Amino acid sequence: MKYAKTIIKRNEKTVIKVRLDDECKNGHEDFSLTADIYEKTDRGWRESGGGCCHEHILSLAPEFKPFADLHLSTYEGIPMHAAANAWYWFQGAFPECADHSDNLGACHGGTGSGAKSTEECKRIFSEHIRATPAQVEEIAKRLPRSQVELQHALESLGFPGQWKAEAQRAIAILETLSGDKFATQSTRRTWVPLTAEQGALIEERRASGYYLPENVAKRDAEKRQQQKAKKIAAIEGDFKRSVAKLEKNKQVALYFVNHDLDGANVIFYDHTNEIAFNWSSCSKLWTLDEFEKFKGSAVMDELPENVTFKWQERPRY
Repeated sequence: MKYAKTIIKRNEKTVIKVRLDDECKNGHEDFSLTADIYEKTDRGWRESGGGCCHEHILSLAPEFKPFADLHLSTYEGIPMHAAANAWYWFQGAFPECADHSDNLGACHGGTGSGAKSTEECKRIFSEHIRATPAQVEEIAKRLPRSQVELQHALESLGFPGQWKAEAQRAIAILETLSGDKFATQSTRRTWVPLTAEQGALIEERRASGYYLPENVAKRDAEKRQQQKAKKIAAIEGDFKRSVAKLEKNKQVALYFVNHDLDGANVIFYDHTNEIAFNWSSCSKLWTLDEFEKFKGSAVMDELPENVTFKWQERPRY
């Protein structure tokens, strides 16, 4: 469904456009409220702005507010990336609920170079899920510590039903304005409800004190210690592998010197554990007989384990 309304005020013309369709071809219909703004010149109307300039639109036509509220929401009223975006801004609004278990810290609307204040994050969070201040505080009381837990709070407080009712009211208005009847052709949903098992687990945890601040802090500290131990083990493992590689290269290099192979068109590839003959076109080539003679007399005890020899008639490059 689409509807457009033109409003001319002095030397400015605004074409307000409302739509509910799958213009983005993403499998579901979305609400959209935008405008094209023109200014009057000696040569006629010239485009001067536009887009989702909702403040401008509502200053001219406040009756379009339901569509401004639902901008980019689905035909069921579900906000764009509802749970993920909500969690991002919720953590910025309520840092005490943010996931600080990672050594890098939580990443949300209140962090980074573009960090917003807690009040600004709360405003964006509230607008995103279209919640009242009382609803926001009720969500915060539940102390969600993950996106799943926040989604459970939204579901248990009836937000999907609230969103759908708002969308149905907007659809009714748009049907009246456009004269069309809306029939969804959606092929996918953007909000997948939590399973009964997920909901039961979260409720069980709430009842057991799992989300109490002291218990959360204890789990976060334990997770940080586990991550620290894992990183230390990785550093130690890298160091040991590096030392072993250097030792192997040293052993082969000494073998080359002691057996007059240094600079004799022989190279050691430590990643394959292979000593290759005739790898370079800048040195004398080994004949197959010379290679076989050397190979038969090689003192393997002086070389690293599992070293192999390879001969090629000419260098590959």
